[in-house]
Amino acid sequence: MPTPEARLKSDIRRYLEGRGAFWSNVQGGPGSKPGDPDIVVCYKGRYIGIEAKSPVGRQSPIQKVRMKEIRDAGGIYEIVRKVEDVERILGEIE
Repeated sequence: MPTPEARLKSDIRRYLEGRGAFWSNVQGGPGSKPGDPDIVVCYKGRYIGIEAKSPVGRQSPIQKVRMKEIRDAGGIYEIVRKVEDVERILGEIE
């Protein structure tokens, strides 16, 4: 049975596809940085890092470091707890 975060990620990916956004899952392991966001998105030329969390999920210290790096580089990094959070982010870009 999928975890709440796994279901949320699946719902987010379906939503992004419906909006015509490019997305990619970030898999941990060699070649990735610890703390990378779960899903990276390109939408209307903007880089978006999405960290999907359950209602009680918290960022790890290294995820906070990645958030700062992405934002300092001009990207968007958001913690999302529901698909409507992603809807809001894309709406703000438009």
